[in-house]
Amino acid sequence: MLSKSVRALGQSGVSRRSFSVLSRVFGSSNMPRVPLDEPLTDDVVVNNTSKVERQAPQVTTLDNGVRVVSADDSTVLSSVSVHVDFGSRDEHPVFQGATQVLERMSLKSTIPMTELATVRAVSNVGANLYSQGGRESLTYGAESMRDDAPFLLQILSNIINKHLYSSWELTDVLEAIKTEIKEQKPHMDSSEVLHRVAFGNETLGKSAFPSLESLESFNSSVLHDHVKAFFTADKVVVSATGVDHAWLVAAANEHFGNLEKMDKSVAQRAPAQYKGGIERLGATDESTDITELTLAFPSHGIDHKDIIPMCVLQSLMGGGSSFSAGGPGKGMYSRLYTEVLNKHYWAMSAQSFNMLYTDASLLGLNMIVPASNAGEATQTLCQQAVGMAGPIDAAALTRAKNQLKASVYTNMESLHLNVEDMARQVLSQGKVDSVADVCAKIDAVKAADVQRVAKDMLKQTPSVVVSGNGTHVPSFSDIRAQLKQ
Repeated sequence: MLSKSVRALGQSGVSRRSFSVLSRVFGSSNMPRVPLDEPLTDDVVVNNTSKVERQAPQVTTLDNGVRVVSADDSTVLSSVSVHVDFGSRDEHPVFQGATQVLERMSLKSTIPMTELATVRAVSNVGANLYSQGGRESLTYGAESMRDDAPFLLQILSNIINKHLYSSWELTDVLEAIKTEIKEQKPHMDSSEVLHRVAFGNETLGKSAFPSLESLESFNSSVLHDHVKAFFTADKVVVSATGVDHAWLVAAANEHFGNLEKMDKSVAQRAPAQYKGGIERLGATDESTDITELTLAFPSHGIDHKDIIPMCVLQSLMGGGSSFSAGGPGKGMYSRLYTEVLNKHYWAMSAQSFNMLYTDASLLGLNMIVPASNAGEATQTLCQQAVGMAGPIDAAALTRAKNQLKASVYTNMESLHLNVEDMARQVLSQGKVDSVADVCAKIDAVKAADVQRVAKDMLKQTPSVVVSGNGTHVPSFSDIRAQLKQ
């Protein structure tokens, strides 16, 4: 339609423009000159109301137990991933950090292709290949143009079924990890410590990073043994968007139909057991004048009915930093902004967060303050925690639910987040909830639901992490007493 309108304009005598020197060098434009101060005629206006409908996710289980899930949105882009239900919570203490080592080795040489050949082949099609390990899963994925999905699924198949785990490549990876541990000390990260305080040294409390001692235990045979033991059919989900489901099922059967089911002799995943407590990092370190406080409470697993109200509560609390560049719209009407950052000039940051897993979750509050204000900050943080179970303004609740729904829709725009979410849902509940269903559950949340969830969490022993100069932070018993007021 647009091309016809442009041709019509050319035939109607609209003048063409010559651009002097540049025109002589590059040639004059053949496009008609349309005046910007005159309204477009009806035949030029393009009213494109076409809309690409995203199909509902489809789930198929192969004969050997591998599950295949996809949603075809008919776009030119596709994302394909292989999601393995294995993470740091499943590791043996001797092989702590196996998930991280497998993640780092993922793009190394396989039997059909060297690392260089893989990088070149992926680069030639303009694709993005990635791997990501966590506490409960290890994901290998790729994003590309739709036509290249078969090739990339073959690459992912090579990583899982035909990896060399060569000793010289493994040595390079282990040395790089050792350097990172010595320089960055990931075990001292507040998030890592929080998991350890909340769940002890078991299940979700196990470190997501290897130690210098455990790195000495890794060799090629150990990695092959991990793949054989944990990359089994019942633990693998092939997830994709932007592909035909029938094709994906056939391709998954070709590449992963040979995977065996899990050996019953392999220990099953132990359920998470919440503990709570306090840990102080550098509590007597007066070389810094900054204190970071983290206060967290437990809740249920990701499939529990209380998870949606808990997420609404986190959205309600919101938060951010005392300085925020850019325009409005970053949660500045959330509680931690209006009741903490706007009232306490010394508060450098006040944020809420949640961490969701299959059988447990955490909702937390975090503040960064000058060390001299740490005592007052602790009291403020406890007051905010107690207030979670108190009255909720109707407008604030509506705002929190709308913001949570906006986050859900925004995540749908990310290819890798989309395929990861579908895979996690299939692993946990065997199906995929539509966005409309999730948003309907959010809309159904009442103030009483949020208050009930908050009260249940406050009954539990809190998990507290103090980083930096903690000389002004009160004792754990004092913190617990403040939470009972």
